[in-house]
Amino acid sequence: MPAIDISIPVEPLGLAHLARYTAAWLVLGLPVLIFLPWLLVPLVVAGGLVLSALAAGPLAVLAPVLFLVSACALGCALLRPREEGLETQLLATLLGGSLFVFAAEPASRRCRARYRARVLIATFF
Repeated sequence: MPAIDISIPVEPLGLAHLARYTAAWLVLGLPVLIFLPWLLVPLVVAGGLVLSALAAGPLAVLAPVLFLVSACALGCALLRPREEGLETQLLATLLGGSLFVFAAEPASRRCRARYRARVLIATFF
């Protein structure tokens, strides 16, 4: 019986990206992790936001922020919390976000994915 080949095909460009990002991590990330470990997460988040804004424009950074703010506002309007706190804000954000997703789901179910125009129309209306 012949052996089954279960290896994953790897593209040469993918290997080049892996080598480049590994080198960037070794040069930039590892010294920060060793000497200033409490700064690694804030630096990675700030770098991700700045690089996302440079690569895709500021709307790519502002859209999730506006979604979270509007989800929190909707959740607070529905919950009407007696006291303000981080837990209350998180619960309101989860409630508002789940309502947004629940409201958008029937529109995405009606359209067929193979027609891009329908997907775009269903996404925005």
